[in-house]
Amino acid sequence: PQLGVPLRVVVYSYDGKSGHLVNPRLELSERRVTADEACLSAPGLWWPLERSYMVTARGRDMFGKPVTVRALGTLARVLQHEADHLDGVLFSDHLEAGERERFLAEAALTS
Repeated sequence: PQLGVPLRVVVYSYDGKSGHLVNPRLELSERRVTADEACLSAPGLWWPLERSYMVTARGRDMFGKPVTVRALGTLARVLQHEADHLDGVLFSDHLEAGERERFLAEAALTS
């Protein structure tokens, strides 16, 4: 939407694995883990967040070829985080109300 093209694109690069997914669909594992997460919208601020430990992400590459990415741990977290942005969701939106208030107060202090 920002470019006037109705595509959803995730670009990722983590621990030697990089790529992109056009119009990604995520299949999330039931196993969930809590780890610190950050976002460029609140630089330098890390906050614990529960997410699925494993993700299977399906989409297309820039040429329309089907792509499947299976990711564990941090890369799974990265894919979930970036896919959330496509829906206008920040990681802080996943926090409980009290934690979100604490996060926003900290973010205001650091900006």
